[in-house]
Amino acid sequence: MAIYRHMNSALFVLTGPSGVGKTTVLRTLLSKMPDLQHMVTCTSRPMREGEVDGVDYHFISPEEFERGIGAGEFFEWAKVYDRYYGNRISDLRKLQETGKPVIMAVDVQGAKTIKENEPAAHIVFLAVDSIETLKTRILNRGEMEPEQLKTRLDKAQSELEYGSSADFWIENKEGGLADTTAAIEAYIRQNT
Repeated sequence: MAIYRHMNSALFVLTGPSGVGKTTVLRTLLSKMPDLQHMVTCTSRPMREGEVDGVDYHFISPEEFERGIGAGEFFEWAKVYDRYYGNRISDLRKLQETGKPVIMAVDVQGAKTIKENEPAAHIVFLAVDSIETLKTRILNRGEMEPEQLKTRLDKAQSELEYGSSADFWIENKEGGLADTTAAIEAYIRQNT
């Protein structure tokens, strides 16, 4: 399914393993680039403290998500850690009509699906220097059972391998947010 049928704008897909800093990088890019439009992902997971519905995610019930899947409303979706995540065709079309570039942050599985369906999408991969760094970042989010942490770190190891096939790869170093976002901003400007 081509998601760009009537596309007037470039799509940038920010991806990487859990804990790599996708949300932080995304927020920084949006604050620096006023013409960059944010594609808000839908999820069935509970809202975290400080998150806003319609800004961080569209928080919907598992039942509503499953209804949308059945109706073909999502151009990509996945069940990750027992929660649904996905992006609606109607949300993307609305953003594309403006002709301004669109950015979204998704997990590696979602990025692969988007690239398969639309090869013109720009995959921007965030990496880290080590699995230990990811572990620290994930643990800093709040309490997590040891088994959940092990599952995420095991998955992250395989997700890091996807970075070599991305259109743009960058290491999101500790304390290096400004450098990371400046490099991605330059890439976006070169490709719009």
